[in-house]
Parts: sequence; C-alpha cells; structure tokens
Amino acid sequence: MNFRLLICLLFVFIFVCNGCLKNNEGSPPNVQPIVQKSDSLAAWLAEEKTLLKEACGYNDACRVERYKKIIDQLWRTPTTKEEYKQVAALYSSCGYSLTQEKKFYKAKNIYELFLADSNFVNTKSSDYISEYIHSNLGAIYTRLGEYEQAEISLQINLANTKDKERQASIHSDLGSLYMSKGDLSNAISWFKEGLQIEGISEATKGLLHSNLLRVFKAQKRYDRAIEEGRSAIFWLKNYEELHADWLSNIYASLAESYVYWGDHAQSIQMQQSALQYLKKAYGDDPYNRDVAKIYISLGDADMEMGNETKALNSFQRALNAVLPSVPLNWQANPNEALLYPENAIVEALYGKTKALATLYTQEKEAAYLEAALEAYDLVLKAEYGLRQTYQLENSQLLSAENMRSYSEGIIKILFQAYQHTNSEQYARKAFEITERTKAVVLKERLSSLFAKNSYLPQNLQEEDWDYQSSLNELYQYLALHPNQNNDSIYQAIATQSANYAIFLNNMEAAYPNYVRSKQTILGIDIQAIKNNLHNNQTALVEYFWGEANQFAFIITKNKPLQFIELLPAADSILTAFENALRQPDFSADGFQGFTNASHQLFKSYFEDLPLDEATKNLIIVPDGELQYFPFAAFIDDIPDVKMGQYHKLPYLGLDYVFSYSYSADIWLELQARQQGKRNAELLGIAPPFNNLAYNQKEVEAIQYWYPKGKTITDYISKAKFIQESANYGILHLATHANAHDDRLQESAIYLGDDTLSLKDIYTLPLNAQMVVLSACQTGTGEIRRGEGVLSLARAFMYQGCPSVVATLWNANDESAFKITTSFYENLKAGQAKSLALTKAQNDYLTTASTQNAHPFYWSALTLVGTDAPILERSIHFGWIVGIVGVLLIGFLLRRSDIL
Repeated sequence: MNFRLLICLLFVFIFVCNGCLKNNEGSPPNVQPIVQKSDSLAAWLAEEKTLLKEACGYNDACRVERYKKIIDQLWRTPTTKEEYKQVAALYSSCGYSLTQEKKFYKAKNIYELFLADSNFVNTKSSDYISEYIHSNLGAIYTRLGEYEQAEISLQINLANTKDKERQASIHSDLGSLYMSKGDLSNAISWFKEGLQIEGISEATKGLLHSNLLRVFKAQKRYDRAIEEGRSAIFWLKNYEELHADWLSNIYASLAESYVYWGDHAQSIQMQQSALQYLKKAYGDDPYNRDVAKIYISLGDADMEMGNETKALNSFQRALNAVLPSVPLNWQANPNEALLYPENAIVEALYGKTKALATLYTQEKEAAYLEAALEAYDLVLKAEYGLRQTYQLENSQLLSAENMRSYSEGIIKILFQAYQHTNSEQYARKAFEITERTKAVVLKERLSSLFAKNSYLPQNLQEEDWDYQSSLNELYQYLALHPNQNNDSIYQAIATQSANYAIFLNNMEAAYPNYVRSKQTILGIDIQAIKNNLHNNQTALVEYFWGEANQFAFIITKNKPLQFIELLPAADSILTAFENALRQPDFSADGFQGFTNASHQLFKSYFEDLPLDEATKNLIIVPDGELQYFPFAAFIDDIPDVKMGQYHKLPYLGLDYVFSYSYSADIWLELQARQQGKRNAELLGIAPPFNNLAYNQKEVEAIQYWYPKGKTITDYISKAKFIQESANYGILHLATHANAHDDRLQESAIYLGDDTLSLKDIYTLPLNAQMVVLSACQTGTGEIRRGEGVLSLARAFMYQGCPSVVATLWNANDESAFKITTSFYENLKAGQAKSLALTKAQNDYLTTASTQNAHPFYWSALTLVGTDAPILERSIHFGWIVGIVGVLLIGFLLRRSDIL
C-alpha cells in the first residue's frame, strides 16, 4: 500500500512540475509586468543585466551562463536600432566573458551565432555590429589561426569606424594578422600606416612601434628591430603601470634581437627588465598565454646564447603558464588529454624539443633524445588539434608549414643517432615525423571526404558542397578584384562563414561516427606499406627537403627501412635543369647544359639510393624542388654521343617505371579506396582552339578504346562540366590550362569561353578513378613547404580521385596526342597505369626525330596516385548469375519430379 501511494505521489509531482514548465514556456524569467505590457525589449535587457551584475559580479563563468540564458529567452526579434544595438552588446559581452575564461572557440561560436541569425540579416552593415561583434571576432580568428576570416572581420570593422584611435588599433591587428601569415612586407605597411593616422594616443604609438619591433626581428633586421623597440619604450614611458604587459613583451623581444645582434650583455639586461615588468603585470600567479609568449622569447634568447639548460626552464615555465597542471620540472610533459588548440602550447613544446635535442648532440645521452622525441610527439598532436579547428585551406596550409619548419632539426638529430647506433628505430621515427609533416592538409581532407561519403546522408553532403562553393566564389571575387570597394563581399563572407560554422557544428553533433572516422591517425604503418608493394621489384622512395638538410627513405618489401643523407644539388643545377625542360635549347651549349644538369641531379638524388638490381618499379614521394622534375628524365651517365642526340641518352625512364605520390600515407590510403571504383566509362573534353591541332584528334582516338564513353569537342560551360563529370570513371581533358605560382586563384583549366578554377575543382562531386589532364602546367604550381605543389592535379585528388596524370610544363600538342593515345591502348590491355605511361613514353622516344626526342616532348606527363589498372565492370557477372539461376531451376524441377 505504501509503495502504491509513493508511485501516485511521484506521478502527481511529475504532473505538477510538467505543468509549471508548460506555464513558463515563452515567458522570460524576471520580466516585470510593466515591461510585458509595454513590450519593451530594451527595458527587459537592462533589467536582466542589472540582475546579472548583482548575481555574478566579476565571475566570468557565472556571467557566461546568465548571458546564455538571456539569449535563449529573448521572446521577440529586435525592431529598433537601439534594441539591435543592445542585443549585439549582449552577444559581445557573452563572447568577451568566454574570452576572459580562455574559451576562445566558444566565444567564436557565440559571435558566429549572432551573425548567422536571419533576424539580423538587414543590420549586418551597421556600425554597432562592427563594433560589438567583428572587432572581437577578428581578434579571436587571428589568435586561432583562421586568417582569411580574421581579415574579413577586421576589414568590416575598419570600414565602419571613423574613430581615429580605433582605426589605428585595427591597423595594428591587420599588421599582426599579416605577420602571422608570413607576409612581412604587408605587415610593415599596415603598422606604418597606423602610425601616420593623426591624433592617436602615445600608448597606441607604442603598440605600433612594438609590432614593428616584432616584424623586423622576424626579418632578421635586428638593427631596425632594436630601433623600433626603443621607440616603443619611449612612447610607453608614461604608461608603465597600465601597460606593464606590453613592456614585458617588448623587453623580451629586445632580448632576442640583441643576442642575435651579438650583444649578449644587453640581451641579459633586457631579459631582466622583461621579468620585472612581467612581475608587475601578473604578480605571483602568471597563468595566461601572454606570459607563455614572453617566456618563449626568453627561452629563444637563451638558446642563442648557448644556455640550453636555462632555456629549457623558460620553455617549461611557458608550458606551465598555459597548462598550470604541468610542473616546472622540465622532465614533466603535459598529459595529451589536456592539450587544447593554442599555438603557445605548440611553441613552448617545440622550444623544449630544441633545447633537449641540442643537449643530446652535446652530451650524447639517450635520455635527452628520448625526452626530445616525447616532447615533439606532443608538438605534432597539439598542432594537429589546432589545425582541425580551421575552416579554410590556407590557414591549414600555414599550420602545415610551421610543422615542416619544426621537423628539420629533429630529423637531423635522428639521423645522427641512426648513424651512431645503426638502429632502425631512429630511421622509423624520422620517417614517421617526415610523414606527419608532409601533405597533411591533403591527407586530412581525404580522411574527411571519405568519412562524409561513409556516414553522412546525401542531402547533407550536398549542403556542405553548396557552402564550400559559395565561399569559394566569394573569395575568388576578392582575389580577382583587390582594388574595389568590397564591403558587401566582406559582409557576405562573414555571414556565410558563420552559417557554415554552425552547420558544421550541428552536423558533427548529429553524426559522431563521421567525426571519429575523419580523424587522421597520427602515425604511419610501415609494415602496411611493405605489404602493399607489389613485389620485390618495387620500392617506395620518400624525400625530405629541408632548408639545410636533405634525406631519403627507402622502403622495400623484405628489407629494413633505409635512411640516407643526400648531398644537395646547387641551386644553379636545379635552375638549369628546369629551364632545359621548360624552354629547350637545341644548340650545342643547350645539349651540354641539359646533360650536365640531368646527370648531376642523378648523382645528388638517385645514385646513392640503396636499390637492388632487381628493382624496376619506383613510387617516388618527392619534396621541395624535386616536385617540379620527372625522374624519368635524369641520366645515369654522360655518354660519348654527338651533340643533340637526345634519343641516345641513358634516361632512368628506360630502366625504371615511375609513379609519384604526395605522401606514403596518402598512397596507402588510396590503395584501399581504389578497390571500390569500377566505372571505366570515359568523358573526353576537347574544346576547339586555333593553336591546338591535335586535342580533338586525341579524345577521338581514345574513344576507340573506350567506346561506351562520351566525347565533347565543342565549348562546354562550367555548370555543364560539373554536371557531366560526376557520371564518369575516367575524365580526360585535352585543352589549355595555366598555373600561377603566386596567384593561385587564377590557376584554371579552359573549357572554351568558361574556365574551371582551382577552387572550382575543390567542390566537384567526383566519382572518377582517374583524371588525365592533357593540358599545360596541370601538375605544377606554388610549392607550399611540407604540403607540396598546389597544382590543378592536386585539386582533383583533393576531391578524392585516386589517380591523376598531369603535365609539369607547357606540353607539346602533337607529342601529347601520341603518348596519351598509346597510354590508353596500354591501359586497355590491362597494364598498370605507371607501366602503361612509361611504355607509351618509351615508344614515343624510340620513334621520335632527333630533336623531338628531347625530354621536353615526352617526360612532362607524370602519374600521381595509385598505379592499379583501370577496373571495368565485369561483363561476366551477369552470365554467372544467369548460369547459376538456370542450374538452380533445373535442380528444383528435377527434385520435384523425384518427389
């Protein structure tokens, strides 16, 4: 009986509570009757803010929760400018409190939530939106490395303010942004323009001069850096109490500048001043990012003075400032689970790595090397976590470049340990680090793409493509119209970016399997690479091209990993070879110049590779300038032949079959993904151009081998190409193209009157197992350190195509026709792609005239990606099903007769 009574009371309680909740739906708490009656949103907000101050004081965590409740309980859309202003201030205050708590990503989300709200769509250009939202959002984007979006917010902010002090402050922010991007000349321009604004305060002048100190230090112009540092101190002399944090940073940067300038005594004095102002600014409890940055500067100065032990302590203090749970003992590292997206963590850990690696080289104690490797492993993981938050590719590429600059020193140390001990473990670790800092943006893109295909419904994939396409078009417009008034474009990008960020957050929350699947495994499975090599005749060769050191790794099926140091070729040799290939000189001097350069590159980058005589198939993972060259055009000897007899030179392409990859891990991943692609129907595109005599003949000849496909020999629009390309397994584009190393947005494939840009390709819904770009410069472009060449070919692989054949320079129309048609004939015979291409090039070489045997004509085409033969849908499957069906029916009939 008591039990039943208890149950009844419980139901009554739930009913009453539920009724209470329902009665409160739609009504904000603490709304005074007079406010409800007058429908004054401004009055309600004022009342709520008063209650918030009384409840929370300066407790940021409390304030954030109350701000969120107010935002959630807004019962109607603002209608007046004053109401919009108050709502913007509300979001801004919430974001500011989150920033004070170091919750930068949550703060970013709050600001983006405001920008994405369709109720505010008509107020995006208002000055108060700029003041309250974009000013804060620009600083957060910069801090988090989202540089393109930071620039958008800062430009909006600059366009909507007439306040001179604020304009100068934005100039400072934009200069810092460009400095973070590595564009130091633009950074200097913004800082100097800020100083020229009339009527700004002494403190703002000091800030701008301190930023010039940083940028000149980065340029290694230490005399100018010291001059700007002194100017900054002069303007800030009356603000020592208010800006002690700025002064601490200035003195720390001066400490670095003086030590590089060679004045160690002044450097030590600057260090002492930096610590004094640090104490004044932060007292005895210095736990924040700015403190970490100061200790990182001091650690770098100590490293330059040869005081690695002191530097180690500085870097540990920097770690402690952003991760207070990490002890000050340098032997302690943060728990991986505590890492969060913050570049000060990356810099502090890398500084620690440098100090420990240097101590190892001095004392040869294995404990130092192990500690350095442990710290560097955390560097890679912290940087990976930071990069996952970036929405746009350029921010990701800048992150990848940072990682490559970090990796060279540790790989050099590992090579010394490998030589000293002959232990393969050091070779494996060096290879793993090389892989983890090579083509990482492409690798992470492919992981995300494959995860989308596996776990997201088609409608969400299409919505994601729509967001990317619209943002790409807006950024392209900015790139192509830099001198116009682009305020409306900035506003559109800010709104669309905010909407896209919210879409991604919601999508990831709804599909956790997608999130888990897209995470790149931070490592490399060498045994899996060995298992996927076809036979003992195949080897994978991966190069590392650093600023001062170059290495190669060689993986074969049944031997240990080999790790060798290379003797770099002189820049003049690299230039001579590149010029000989792109602009052939058929004179005697030209022939001699080509043979000398080609043979020297062979000696530098191939001769010392420990390859078995049986090795015939080579998967090359190039790096640096090697990405511009076909290894097939290297010669292993300079024979005694007449000048100009290019057909008699001993090219490596006559002895080896070459294919290429952006990284070993990408090659391994695409090997598995290739298995599912079986559509071998071909789409051939060959628009009519007066200066292309063979492109249409080329696609018509190829269609002979793939008659089920489709050939378009007229102009085609971009929209039509996008629609058609999704339906074919092979895309062959015989047309014009161009690649701009310094203007990537202008790189494009010509479809006639229309073009397909690099960014357009990034949003293609591809299903192809191979793309052949029989057009000029499709495999070349800007080299981004560590990531590789940002070519048109890479863009197709960026969209998941496992194999791309592309050109490294302006291809000859006639020779391309002959080689590609022979290539497809070989593919139809079942040959692997690399062998099919090599045989086509060698067949051309044996029949070409003396002059046309120059590598310019035959070696431009290279295969990047998987090597598997073209897979076609089996015509035998239906027959098998039919035969089995007939046999089964016969068996059943026979069984019925028996019964």
